Amino acid sequence: MIITFRYLALVVIAVGLAGCTSNADPEPPDHNTSKAKLLYAGLQPNASVDSLRVHIYAVNTDGSDVRQLTHSPFIDAHPSWSFDGKQICFTRQELNGQFDIWMMNADGSGQRKVTNAGGQNMVPCFAPDGNWIYYCSDADGNYELYKIRTDGSQRTKLTFTSAPAENVGPKISRDGKTLAYASNRDRPTTMPVTKDLYLLDLQSGTTTRIVANIDNAESRSWSPDGTRIVFHNNVDSVGQICVVDIATKTVTQLTQAAYNPNPFRPGGVFPVMRGEVTPHWTPDGQRIIFASDRAGGYTLYSIKPDGSDAILIPTPSLYNLSPSLQPLP
Repeated sequence: MIITFRYLALVVIAVGLAGCTSNADPEPPDHNTSKAKLLYAGLQPNASVDSLRVHIYAVNTDGSDVRQLTHSPFIDAHPSWSFDGKQICFTRQELNGQFDIWMMNADGSGQRKVTNAGGQNMVPCFAPDGNWIYYCSDADGNYELYKIRTDGSQRTKLTFTSAPAENVGPKISRDGKTLAYASNRDRPTTMPVTKDLYLLDLQSGTTTRIVANIDNAESRSWSPDGTRIVFHNNVDSVGQICVVDIATKTVTQLTQAAYNPNPFRPGGVFPVMRGEVTPHWTPDGQRIIFASDRAGGYTLYSIKPDGSDAILIPTPSLYNLSPSLQPLP
């Protein structure tokens, strides 16, 4: 889920440019969901919404063995697994209110800061080779896409627009060649601010708008075969889960969330959320996991890619966002 700047991924990203992109496309893992850990960002149990004390948790896909991985006094959000399932990158709010990119081991150990360039740095994801992280930042003014090595070196800007344009929430394709992200770059003065879905070719630097006239506020995720992207779209002010076929640009709406008169209002830089948000395509391609307010608060559900067979994933927190399922070898 991306914090947006009107954008959250919570309280509710990567190989390089030419010369840094891997030549070999990684094989999809033989994913065993019974063993994989599901990450999510959750409001601390028994905490009030006003406290905004959000942590990263890991849980089995049946809701068992919940483990709190972070213990920051403020906000930890946007967790994302490395492609080998051994590392986690995430967004952390610092004491001064600034957000930075951090990473840690799969069990929560070895937490360390990656970015240190000022501004708000959010919504990270690993490159397939595990050596780079993609993210968005307003360190140079408006929100742009960047990459940085996991040791904090070689910070590189990838998009070049001017305010009030915003480019947010990059997600890397499995072959490491393309970033999917949300932007208002082609209609920056339209109010209220809404964002379309774009692809950035990392070798050529070419940007293509793949879905126009939508409001892709809270996150997006690639299918493992790279042919489709699942994304959140505000339809009549209600979040819905949609899938776009990249070749045909055909959009299919998977959910039919009802209007909630009491939306989630986290405050601060975070947007008001209503409906179904922050979708994540599982590494085996069999399920899509997302957060929904259909049962009150924000709980996690999974569905098949055709929208059927909705299954609740129980968690102890009332508000849970930004799911990410561990790839296993």
